[in-house]
Amino acid sequence: MSGLEALVRWEHPELGFLLPGYFIEIAEEGGSLVAIGEWALRSACAQAREWLDAGIAFGRVYVNIAHSQVHRGDLHRVTQRILAETGLPAGHLGLEITEGVAMEHGAHHIIEELERLKADGISLAIDDFGTGYSSLSRLKQLPVDQLKIDRSFVRDIGASRRDLDIVRAILTLGATLGLEVLAEGIETPDQGALLLAEGCNFGQGYFYARPMPPEKLPAWTQGRILASDSGDE
Repeated sequence: MSGLEALVRWEHPELGFLLPGYFIEIAEEGGSLVAIGEWALRSACAQAREWLDAGIAFGRVYVNIAHSQVHRGDLHRVTQRILAETGLPAGHLGLEITEGVAMEHGAHHIIEELERLKADGISLAIDDFGTGYSSLSRLKQLPVDQLKIDRSFVRDIGASRRDLDIVRAILTLGATLGLEVLAEGIETPDQGALLLAEGCNFGQGYFYARPMPPEKLPAWTQGRILASDSGDE
């Protein structure tokens, strides 16, 4: 395991656990999305610090950063403060921004913010890559480390030559720019095997693990270690 992603869920008293799609737009309109984003970042960093102290090897914890958090101009300062408060080394944190935010023209302050974060040792990823309108000239300016192939190109990769060709193109682009490429939404062994054969060495999805509460991670990682030692994995 090279890393994990922290996902926000709202535990509604009547509707149960709600995915971000149910409340993010409302939070954005109400002006509370930045506060939610900072809470999520602080919670993820604090939890990661607990895992480190318990000797659990998780690599990095990746946190999604909202459009409004990036555009405030204080993302680096806020992140530095949270890392100091939680005691998490920057090398164990990754931040994900969407392709749309990354490709906004004229937003030079975004590049400057990302450069400061990267200089601290924080890993930067472009999420849902392939669904936006990427500019190659813009992409090569960004101090990012990873491209995350959108799950829409992985879902039918075994049957769709078009999706396979798109994935191959993204892998070639990543290799050319010296970036890691991760495929999202891997749900079957066949998808994982095909992507690995194409040179995609990083994957994420239900095939590897379903979303779980943080307290279940220690047992899950121990199970992976035992399976690996026994040759079942």
